[in-house]
Amino acid sequence: MKYITKAFEKKVTQAGKEYAVATLEDESHAIYEKVSVWADHPQFLTLQVGYSIDGEIRTNDKGYKSLYGVRAPQNARSGGSMPQGISKAMDRKEGSISQFQDNKEHSIMVASTASMATQILVAIYQKGEIQNKPWSEQWLGIRYWLVKNWQNVEQPKVGNTGVDYPNNNFPQGTPF
Repeated sequence: MKYITKAFEKKVTQAGKEYAVATLEDESHAIYEKVSVWADHPQFLTLQVGYSIDGEIRTNDKGYKSLYGVRAPQNARSGGSMPQGISKAMDRKEGSISQFQDNKEHSIMVASTASMATQILVAIYQKGEIQNKPWSEQWLGIRYWLVKNWQNVEQPKVGNTGVDYPNNNFPQGTPF
């Protein structure tokens, strides 16, 4: 319903909330006095004498009147039913995010295994343990093994466990 503001006075509650006490006139010229218009009302900032303001006056159980803003139709943001176009867009967005995440994980794996293969091969060459294979073939073999074992979460049995692989005698299935 539309009301014309006849008079108002802006105030602040003890809790620090802004509001205005207004005298309003409806379309049938009925006058409503001491109506609270709270700062969350959509037209609170533009409240002026003689201007119209939209809303619904409600009286609480203590007898105080407040003007509530007109409710917008419910949509996706306010919790109502989601229009079909928005639903499709959200599904596309969800799919894109999932695909982006998969691509990101794949990119990390590619870059990391390439770097690790290079570091391992350099370390092998520095130790003087050169195999009779071309460098690129050895690099690809190491990288293949790293990619194959990328998801392997088992703790390797090397180092302080007493298991050692002298002269690069690695277990079956390792390419180096």
